[in-house]
Amino acid sequence: SEPTGRLPVSVPRSAAQLPVFYNAKDHGYRGYVDQPATARHPFGHGLSYTTVEYGAPHLTRPAATLADFDEAHGGPPLVCSVEVRNTGDRPVRETVQLYVRRVLGGTSWPRVRELRGFRHTELAPGETAEISFTIDARTLASVSRSGEREVEPGKFAIETGPSSTRTQATRFTVLPSPTTRA
Repeated sequence: SEPTGRLPVSVPRSAAQLPVFYNAKDHGYRGYVDQPATARHPFGHGLSYTTVEYGAPHLTRPAATLADFDEAHGGPPLVCSVEVRNTGDRPVRETVQLYVRRVLGGTSWPRVRELRGFRHTELAPGETAEISFTIDARTLASVSRSGEREVEPGKFAIETGPSSTRTQATRFTVLPSPTTRA
């Protein structure tokens, strides 16, 4: 039977590395003198008896306004899709993960990345599938200075991959809503 579990935590390289998070604050610290700061096994890591290749993620559009994320007045849904291919000789049940990282903007200190969705897909040897995620206000929201979850204008990296450290990204911009003049 094919293993399908994924780690819900990051496993550190040593006790001296604790704590280790996949979604730590993005403070720019990148390592130790005697060992890397990366986890031995990152959040979302899992083993398989075959190999799976990921394409680059694609968005239906590169930018949207804050009004587009208002359910009452929103435009067409924003979708992120990624092509996944089983390159091995065994069937696989792959867990495709979606991460979001705020690159610029917002009122709070951004996280390195945060898991915002996942999909399971069954792939026969050599089979390719396109996996899609709807990017909505819940996907892009973060806790602002006011303590509320909200989407704020800024630049985002939308990432897909098999674990938190093996992702590919595409950029997305949230623009302020246009002001209406009477």
